[in-house]
Amino acid sequence: MKAVRFHSFGGPEVLTYEDAPRPEPQDGELLIRVHAAGVNPADWKIRSGQAWPSLLQDYFPLISGLDVSGVVEAVGSRVTGYGTGDAVYGFIGVLEAKGRGSYAEYVTCPASFVARKPESLDHVHAASLPVAALTAWQALFDAAHLSPGQGEDGPNTGSGRAAPWGHDGAAHAQRDTAAERRRIANGPHTRVRLAVAFHESRKHLPIVTLKRVA
Repeated sequence: MKAVRFHSFGGPEVLTYEDAPRPEPQDGELLIRVHAAGVNPADWKIRSGQAWPSLLQDYFPLISGLDVSGVVEAVGSRVTGYGTGDAVYGFIGVLEAKGRGSYAEYVTCPASFVARKPESLDHVHAASLPVAALTAWQALFDAAHLSPGQGEDGPNTGSGRAAPWGHDGAAHAQRDTAAERRRIANGPHTRVRLAVAFHESRKHLPIVTLKRVA
């Protein structure tokens, strides 16, 4: 398979697009054929040696990428709930994966680290969610201890809030955007409000539901 790897810590120049062995799923893991991979600040911190260098240096060459969206290619033993062809998205734990991330044609990860991709999202948009969703979850529920019936104001590019939504006591954040502040040619800004519901159903990835609201 092809992958973006680096053989030593450093700047962008250490990244190399090259052949790499295709991983095989172990017990409890999925092999995912990657359709899209997210880009996060943690990627360059890992590449530059600013994040966990002593834990990762024994696994060179490393493959970047923490977020993934794709289709299950193979299933390891002791995996239930997923099968070949399922569309999934999730978080690649860099330490659990021993530095084998999602900037590749295939990646393996524990089945508990992924969820089924929402039908309302394509792979590119789904791949942008896992790290961001986990960060939001940790801020709202681990740090702020948000509970059903509470609302919290949070930073946003437009106006935003978190409030109870859903039968399971989940919370949602609403974001108003102006097409990311970009003007549509020959027309006014378009304002879109999205409701994002976080559902506590997996340890490593909050399950999210997106819908467009008035």
